[in-house]
Amino acid sequence: MNSFSATSHPIETNRQDTEGTGDEISLASLIAALWNRKLFIILPVLIVFLSTLAILTSTKSRYTSTAQILVNTPQSTFSRPQQENGQEVTPDSLAIGSHEQLLLSRDLARDVTLQLDLPEKSEFSPSGPVGGIFQRLMGMIGLSHDPRDLTAEENVINAYFDRLVVTRVSDSRVIAVNFTSTDPRLAADIANGVVDRYIETLRTARQQSTNDAAVWLEEQIDQLRNKVELAEARVASYRSSNGLLLGAGNATLSSQQLSELNTQLILARTARAESQARAQMIGEMLRAGGNLDSASDVLNSPLIQRLQEQMVTLRRQIAQLNATLLPSHPQMMQLNAEITDLRRQIRSEAEKVVEGLQNEASIAGARENALRASLNSLSQDAGQNGGAEVELRALEREATAQRELLESFLAKYREASAQQQLTALPVQARIISRAAASTDPSFPRTVPILLVTTIGSALLAIAIIISTELVKAGASINTSHVRSRQPLPEPVDFHPSVEPVVHDDQHLEQPISIVRPHSTQAVSGAVQPTIAAIYEMGISDEASRIIVCSPQRQNPDNYSALNIARGLAQDGHKIVLIDGNMRASRVATQTGLKTAPGFSDLLAETHEFVHVLQRDPESRIHIISAGTHLSDPSRMIRQDRLEQVLDALEGTYDFIVIDGPPVLLASETQILAARCDCAVIVQDTLPGGHRLVERSRDVLTDYDRQPMGVIGAEPEIAQKDPAPGLREAILESA
Repeated sequence: MNSFSATSHPIETNRQDTEGTGDEISLASLIAALWNRKLFIILPVLIVFLSTLAILTSTKSRYTSTAQILVNTPQSTFSRPQQENGQEVTPDSLAIGSHEQLLLSRDLARDVTLQLDLPEKSEFSPSGPVGGIFQRLMGMIGLSHDPRDLTAEENVINAYFDRLVVTRVSDSRVIAVNFTSTDPRLAADIANGVVDRYIETLRTARQQSTNDAAVWLEEQIDQLRNKVELAEARVASYRSSNGLLLGAGNATLSSQQLSELNTQLILARTARAESQARAQMIGEMLRAGGNLDSASDVLNSPLIQRLQEQMVTLRRQIAQLNATLLPSHPQMMQLNAEITDLRRQIRSEAEKVVEGLQNEASIAGARENALRASLNSLSQDAGQNGGAEVELRALEREATAQRELLESFLAKYREASAQQQLTALPVQARIISRAAASTDPSFPRTVPILLVTTIGSALLAIAIIISTELVKAGASINTSHVRSRQPLPEPVDFHPSVEPVVHDDQHLEQPISIVRPHSTQAVSGAVQPTIAAIYEMGISDEASRIIVCSPQRQNPDNYSALNIARGLAQDGHKIVLIDGNMRASRVATQTGLKTAPGFSDLLAETHEFVHVLQRDPESRIHIISAGTHLSDPSRMIRQDRLEQVLDALEGTYDFIVIDGPPVLLASETQILAARCDCAVIVQDTLPGGHRLVERSRDVLTDYDRQPMGVIGAEPEIAQKDPAPGLREAILESA
């Protein structure tokens, strides 16, 4: 915060002598200055226009023709080799940039110049534009080569490159070849010659690459054939010498025998176990006297099936005779005896079945033993041949690798041979647009150049005039300030007194001096002593904060803050007036501006400066109204946001004037005053107003115990209407 201190130098003012001027020159004065110096604008513009027109008329027209090529994959549909992933490889930005550099190669330029016989063209000859005076002068000062120091071929090639522009069309794989010449037909022929020769160069390079690849592949294939034959011969010899003969499926005979014996052994073991289980099951059923009908081997016997049928017949007869005969009847007894005999026969046959199953199990066991012995013998032989088989597999892998490499080279050789036979070998670029002779010159563009030079010269002349006026206005303002500052005439009964408050208990009790205007002065005269007292406190490099308040007066007809702000603005200062009375706004009512948004909204961070700043209709000051009504503003202004707002305003304005609420009625006045450099306390019209001013002074200075300049002012400063001529002076200065 800036702190004021009383000074003893005389107070000076330029209010009357600088009437009608300010720190900013008005738009009307600038327009008048431009009109007064219209010849200074018209004559240079006319000279530039005529000079440019003469130069353009004497300049020989140049024409530009464009040919375009498309960078694509180098193979056609029939010549493209098979990709492993099935996708076509597209050129990237690096490949396209490489094509651009190849189009700008000197070898290609030499071929084109010779093909089109450019050295014989006057445009490319050293005696023509190539060896002009301007280029010779550039060579003399070291900015270019003197054409006389170069060979005829180098001069032609340099002229060729000066007129050739190769660019890539954005977001595409198209390259544009532009050539400029004074002859439109020649420009088209050279552009077409460049792309034709470039395509031919690519085709020749690809053909040569294919031929070289075919020759190299043929040599490699001959060597690989010999290697494959030698490797396969080694495999056959090693197999024969170690008895590793092949059987079905490229497996050795010993391996096949082991596999077959192992399979037979498993089958024999399974048959033996099955026969033993079936015999054991039927034997247990016989011993237990159970029903043999559930045994499948018993039921499968034909004899047992016939005996079962006879038993069924006898049981049917017994069932029929039970209705007429008793069990003791001879016929019934005979039938039962036959059934018993059949059961005995069935049991005897079941025992024979068990004996047959046991015999089958014994046979299967013997076969299993024989197969196991053979398998063990073959396993021993296979173990002895294991090392030989490992060596054999290594030889086979070597032969297989050589064979696969040979097949790969054979496939590539067939592709290269097929491409050698193509009459039009695909290349990495193709022509999509040939150049045509242009009818419109590319240089000079008469109308655009005339417009640019004319408008530019006009703007330059206007800028020079405006700059001159601004410099003169600033100089006149500064000199008027120096010349017109005279000591302020003091009233007969008034001696302004400014008290920097020192926190000493004895000094705080001293009465404050009230700035009293001359009795014959009007409101404008009443404001001047107060402003002079503010000046006596000193103006630092930064903005000064002033709070204007009264002890108890809060009527809307208190214009003291507005009058002080307008008076400071008359002296050429940038002023912002803040209505700090957020309980009952009055500045907006006094000026006819909007009440909200304003200071409270700025502190609440709901609006920015651009929304709350308003222009006083009767002066140059900016006003921030009170904003949204608050019942307790002291809570909001205690936050750090208040200091941020004041710091931001200090960067733009010379004085920040705050219209504060009454000191003895509102606590927020003390908070606002603690952040200000000076306090102007306007005396109330009530009886004892001077004592209320002193009491207000004590309240403000006791709050933060910081040194503060306090100025007392008479009630006349709060009147509304300015003195005659003050309003007109304010309007003229604005």
